[in-house]
Amino acid sequence: MKIWVVLPVIFIWQALRETHSGPAMGPADVIVKFAESCPFKLPSMVEFSMRLMQTHGKTLLNFTAVMPFKFSDKIGYEINIAIKRNGVWKPNFFKMRGNGMCNIVKSAQLKLFVLMAKSLHATEPYTCPLPAGTVFITDYVIELGSAGPLLGGSLPYGELRANVNVTHKSTDIISCNVYYIDIVPKRSKANG
Repeated sequence: MKIWVVLPVIFIWQALRETHSGPAMGPADVIVKFAESCPFKLPSMVEFSMRLMQTHGKTLLNFTAVMPFKFSDKIGYEINIAIKRNGVWKPNFFKMRGNGMCNIVKSAQLKLFVLMAKSLHATEPYTCPLPAGTVFITDYVIELGSAGPLLGGSLPYGELRANVNVTHKSTDIISCNVYYIDIVPKRSKANG
């Protein structure tokens, strides 16, 4: 399966945090239920395989990516989020686009950024851009549970569908995927 699953979700939250303000929706758990390639076929610029696993309340990430270009801020995103209300998807609830994926990953998931830099044999201190090459990461624990502050009150609790294009130099589409996500009130540790 050649899909970008977690990285777009990470930079969706980081970008929302940086571009929107307002009352926080409160603590939330973020559940990535499913991800799939867009229905139309698209040549892939990046060979990418990923596995996302839920175990003992943690989300583990395993992935390999062969990138023919530097992992830089020239990598961007286009996102169209739909919400589900009364069994029907409401499209265009929230739309955004931007660049800067390298720094977004670095600021939102520093441990992941360092693992990527080490895998690409980058020199310390690790900064953007990272060199081209093969990234290989196993059993990385993704922290997705702090979505409330990241979302800044912009998205409601409930079912979301995010259509995400990842681009290089704002024109070349690297990948296109659809993500189905639940944002639910965070369960207290006392309630299990």
